Amino acid sequence: MAPKKGRSFELVSERNRALIIRYWYWSEIWQRRHASVLDTLQHQEFFLMPGRVEVILRNDNGYYNQLCGIRPTCKELAKMLPAFRFDENSHFGKENNSQPKLF
Repeated sequence: MAPKKGRSFELVSERNRALIIRYWYWSEIWQRRHASVLDTLQHQEFFLMPGRVEVILRNDNGYYNQLCGIRPTCKELAKMLPAFRFDENSHFGKENNSQPKLF
């Protein structure tokens, strides 16, 4: 029997997991709009065809929900995915009911 050709299921699963972690990072920690996060993931980080990121998110939303439940810090995300950079957002997790100061 000839060896199986095509995409490795394990590599695709790892890519999808990494993509979901990055989606969570950009949308939850940096609070960027959905369309902006999709654009970043498609054109700057994972180089996927338009629409593919949304399909991955839709199919693997259980992992995204897990991340929402545990709300990992940037330090924890960096341990999960060491190949990427996770910068802190100084406003993440802080309740700020005051008006922003202009000067």
